[in-house]
Amino acid sequence: MLPLPLQKPHPPIWVGGETMAAMRRVVEFGDGWHIALLTTNRSDAVYRLRDAMDKAGRDFSKLSLPRMADMSRLSPGAIESYRKFGVSTL
Repeated sequence: MLPLPLQKPHPPIWVGGETMAAMRRVVEFGDGWHIALLTTNRSDAVYRLRDAMDKAGRDFSKLSLPRMADMSRLSPGAIESYRKFGVSTL
């Protein structure tokens, strides 16, 4: 299971959800953003979050984007789409 529990100074904080409140938590203190359905037609959420992090002075490229997926059901094209969004862990 990720993230690993024993890390210094603490395990990374992954925030889930796509509501405005969840996005604010990611911007404020999240080390990762766990989005349920990240598809090409959901790219707006990624771009909104990137803009909000820029405005808050946080580096979006340092944000982990984990995604739960059934690897047996993913095509190489779907995996490539996730990579383009910056998904770090499947």
